[in-house]
Amino acid sequence: MRWMSFALGLGTATLSGFAPHQAVAQDVSVTPVFQTSPHLERRFGAQEIGSISSLSSIYKGRENGSVDFLSLGDQISDSLVMPTESFRPTPIKIGPPLIQTKGIVLGDEALFISDTGKDSNHNEPATIWKLLPDSGDLSIFYRGPLLENSKWLFYKRYDDGRRDELIVADYGEEPVPRSPGTGVGAKVFAIEVNEDGTPGATRVLHEGAPFRSPEGVTVIGNTVIVSDWAAGEPYARPEAPEEEFLSGALFALPIEGGEPERLFPDHRFITLIGACIFPLNDRFYLRLIDIDGGRWDNSDLGYLPQSGLPGFFLTEILSEEPLSLGPLEKVHYREDSLVSLKFDGINPATSIVIRSGDGATFSNGKNEFVATAGDLDQFGTLSFSIESDVDNPNFELSVTTINDVGKVTSQNVERFLKDLNASAVARDNKHAGARTPINRYEPFVFASADGTTQSISLFDPVGGVPGVLWRGAPLRSPMGTQFSWNGDYLFLTDQNAGPDRTGAVFRIPVPTISERLKMFPDAVRLQ
Repeated sequence: MRWMSFALGLGTATLSGFAPHQAVAQDVSVTPVFQTSPHLERRFGAQEIGSISSLSSIYKGRENGSVDFLSLGDQISDSLVMPTESFRPTPIKIGPPLIQTKGIVLGDEALFISDTGKDSNHNEPATIWKLLPDSGDLSIFYRGPLLENSKWLFYKRYDDGRRDELIVADYGEEPVPRSPGTGVGAKVFAIEVNEDGTPGATRVLHEGAPFRSPEGVTVIGNTVIVSDWAAGEPYARPEAPEEEFLSGALFALPIEGGEPERLFPDHRFITLIGACIFPLNDRFYLRLIDIDGGRWDNSDLGYLPQSGLPGFFLTEILSEEPLSLGPLEKVHYREDSLVSLKFDGINPATSIVIRSGDGATFSNGKNEFVATAGDLDQFGTLSFSIESDVDNPNFELSVTTINDVGKVTSQNVERFLKDLNASAVARDNKHAGARTPINRYEPFVFASADGTTQSISLFDPVGGVPGVLWRGAPLRSPMGTQFSWNGDYLFLTDQNAGPDRTGAVFRIPVPTISERLKMFPDAVRLQ
């Protein structure tokens, strides 16, 4: 699906490449309305708006159609997509005894949810909860001396007669919230799950160094994969060389216990949190989420000096026994930005040729389009969306106007900075549960929550533009996601959505196959 086409009458330009830098009599002036481009999001269940005249209400009453994007960025985004209530999160359990809900996994019939138990107003024991989503029945699955700071979980199923186990990444001592742990109590341990759903024996797979702040955990064959956000070497981002921090690290740990082995030691992760596996046709991949591994975020929303947008990485699982992984590759996601150009001195017969650089594309999927004077609104403004790589902080446009006799009447090259203070789709994504398709028409997708923008989105595992299911209340700090057993729902934890900023668990409908195909037309399907 191509979003926000705005009925621009897209055509084929008669020029190739960017406009040559030559002297041209500037009979027409072109002025960007936004020098910093507001972010647009693609929302499931939204009503698409197909005409540039729809922007007129935003400009109305403002001299010369000028707009202060800083105050109107969200209004513009909301005006363009008009979300429905189809995917509003419904609470399954909200508030105490849930305090700080983090990870969530599916057992055979119940959800297992990790809860640190602590925030600025509460100091309860760390807990792993067992929740029956249909009835809302909540009970303690495990509290005990091994559990100090419960973050992320993995449900390991065995087919050799052994009891299933819950694999737990325990962060250990965390003196300052949202900061690296000290390493004291940092461990990975397992809890047997009895046939009646009660906890059985526990065993520690590894405790202490090299673990410092273990977070995301998954299992490949007989190997536990552990992402640790601060177990790596001291490092500084090139953009902030004076701000040194402990980098993240990835480990392979035998499921029977033993010494962790460092994976991809030459890669410098910033804040490595997520780890999960997913199938893609006949192959399996390990996906990693470095929540600061994308472009540098020096906006007001950047929490730390090294903060960045999330970086998503894939490595193919070449072999389970022994574990063998392919090269680590970054997945390039894209985002939509709004561009508005004001034209003065244009006549009705003028053609407008706009070309993009830096790999950016328009709603026609190409890097150029042709509009006419008739596409301008009442203020002489042409508005459109442009899609670009999330890691590119800006993009370049070449704008050429041509009169009815083929004379070039203006040439402009403008570079637009993308607004990092707006609610971008991916800002703080920690974990990503995959949905395994059961229908050959069904696209592969994964879900990920974003605490900074209070949103839950679906992603194509191999790139493109994410689709937002919901953003805003009742969500406050969504964390873990998990598809239901039949794939009809998403279960979602939120660490602050309850009264007095306590925890919550929500249910969200999953879009239909046709809705997902519309959002992700190029996504991989079953062969």
